[in-house]
Amino acid sequence: MINGTYHVEMKTLLGEKIGKLTLNENGKTLSGVIDILGHCNELKGKILKNGMCILTGELVTPLRKMAFKAQGAITDKEVDMNLITDRDTLSLKGEIEKDERKMV
Repeated sequence: MINGTYHVEMKTLLGEKIGKLTLNENGKTLSGVIDILGHCNELKGKILKNGMCILTGELVTPLRKMAFKAQGAITDKEVDMNLITDRDTLSLKGEIEKDERKMV
């Protein structure tokens, strides 16, 4: 089950950015927020039959807003996804917060 907050690193052209990804699973759907680049942005998604996930949302940067579609794996322990924007593909990786790992 995917419920919790993950500490994530996003690789951008300007270096790695640190943030948090909070997700809630409800059946095959996901909802949550990504708090990165100084902004907290809502996202939504779904869990595919093969265990992979797709998330969609918008990132707000100091220069612009970017819609994204993220594809990859999310488990109860870690995140490994690629965020695809109109200009770039950004790697997003991380682990669940230590306090939440005890609850899983």
